Amino acid sequence: MITVLAGPNSFSGVIKNFEKEGDTLLLNFLVTSKTIVEVRFPKFPDAMYIALTKLGPEKVKNCTIDLNKGIVKTSETTVSAESVSEDLKSKKKITL
Repeated sequence: MITVLAGPNSFSGVIKNFEKEGDTLLLNFLVTSKTIVEVRFPKFPDAMYIALTKLGPEKVKNCTIDLNKGIVKTSETTVSAESVSEDLKSKKKITL
């Protein structure tokens, strides 16, 4: 189950998919086999989106995205947006 922490709010559920539209992250939560709820997170950091795509769908399905701290956390690793941004600036290969 994915969890997103944003300010005082916590969103948890089974994620169907995610994508970025401009600077907005779209998370589609599967409520039932026929019902999907879309949650939008505006001004989502590029570095955090890159971290999500590098983790891959299976790990993203069971991660915590903490917008308050700027991290993506799985059971195996924690990736900060700051570290990804530094890798992008120095043109290092991003490995998670």
